[in-house]
Amino acid sequence: MDAKDNTLYPLIILFFLLGLVVGYVIHKPVTEERIQIVNQTVKETPIIKEVEKIVYVTVTPTSTVSAVVTSVSGDFSVKIYDPATDRPSNTMELTNWRFSPDTLSIRSGETVLIKITDLSLQNPLILTIDPSDPQYKRDLGRSGAVVVTFNKKGTYNLKAVTISSDPNIQPTTYGQGTVTIY
Repeated sequence: MDAKDNTLYPLIILFFLLGLVVGYVIHKPVTEERIQIVNQTVKETPIIKEVEKIVYVTVTPTSTVSAVVTSVSGDFSVKIYDPATDRPSNTMELTNWRFSPDTLSIRSGETVLIKITDLSLQNPLILTIDPSDPQYKRDLGRSGAVVVTFNKKGTYNLKAVTISSDPNIQPTTYGQGTVTIY
């Protein structure tokens, strides 16, 4: 160590300690003590009234989709899924931007439950089943389910499309599937 280091480091430490002491003195909290005598008496006891309000609400369903069976030209019929009464023989889920499973082979007269299991949907889905005359479309919303009964042999193409409330956004294909009736 040279002579500069022997004086420089102790001076730095001294000024640091001096700064701490001065900072403490300047910012030292001051405690004021005041004694205040309050001499008041309560003249009357307050009366508290409790009021109970009962509101009756009548619940009405808001769904615009009918629960009736829709028959499409004898080829297949579609109805809203009711878990209490419907026992479909097969299930196709709409999840992760696809049908799961995307192909299905069943006998004539069997039922397929098509349901949305994707909880992250921002827009409703429209289900389309081809061939049908006229083309069959149903709005499934964001969490809907339908039971489809296929009555005629053939191959049916399923397509789910997301729609937006903004007219400038084009519909997007969510998933495609195929049901073969033998």
